[in-house]
Amino acid sequence: MQYKIACHSTESWLTVIWCLLLVFTASMAIKEIFQLLQAPISYIMSSENWGQWLLIASVLIAAWPQVKKKLVNLELFMGSETTGLILVRIC
Repeated sequence: MQYKIACHSTESWLTVIWCLLLVFTASMAIKEIFQLLQAPISYIMSSENWGQWLLIASVLIAAWPQVKKKLVNLELFMGSETTGLILVRIC
């Protein structure tokens, strides 16, 4: 009796998690911009908002190598004339 081991691609799961991370980070940045537009003075005085921007920046800095890798792979695959549409097609 032989057993076959089903292998799931971890790269596909990592891509899904990576895309979700970028979507949630972008939504958090949009929320922060909306709050800043509503009450700029009180927004700047709150230390919680500074912490939120530090969190957004740290996620983007940590994710940058993956973004750069995907952008280079996409440019090699599609050609450099589609550079303006790259952010839409990463995920």
